[in-house]
Amino acid sequence: MATKEGSSYEGPVVIDLSPVKSQLVDLSPGAMKGMRAEQPGMPDVLKELGDSTQDQREDANIPEHVYQRILAQTADLATFRDYEAKLAKALEVVTETRTKIENDREDDIGILAKAARDTADRQKSAVAAAPFEKTIKYNSQIADKAVATRKKNAEAKQGAGQPPAQGAGQTPPS
Repeated sequence: MATKEGSSYEGPVVIDLSPVKSQLVDLSPGAMKGMRAEQPGMPDVLKELGDSTQDQREDANIPEHVYQRILAQTADLATFRDYEAKLAKALEVVTETRTKIENDREDDIGILAKAARDTADRQKSAVAAAPFEKTIKYNSQIADKAVATRKKNAEAKQGAGQPPAQGAGQTPPS
């Protein structure tokens, strides 16, 4: 059983949210439903606002504090999107690492179970494998489930009037 190999992660391992702690919010479940998100064309809007003068904004009755708030929110969004990307990558790497370790452990459990079964078979005695009964059973549960599924599917085919699939020990009809 081969383990899966991956390259070493070279990204950040510490992601410090303390610079934005005062802005962090924890919404209740479902609270984001109905919230509006950025629409296509936002870069054009930001350019247009940036190209406008204070006099033009005053002539249009645009409150300066709202304009300044939009500028600050735009900068904050860039910061939070950067955090999101770093956190998403960190979560991806942690999940992949945990999955790889779990897979490698399952492979090693398989090696142990096979060694115990093979030893018991060679010695023609279950004594050697007895201390590892749960390990052997654990390791074989996927194969046992597959056998049960194949049997169930074959029975369902027979119940539907279809002949069972050809398998070992069966001779084709003449």
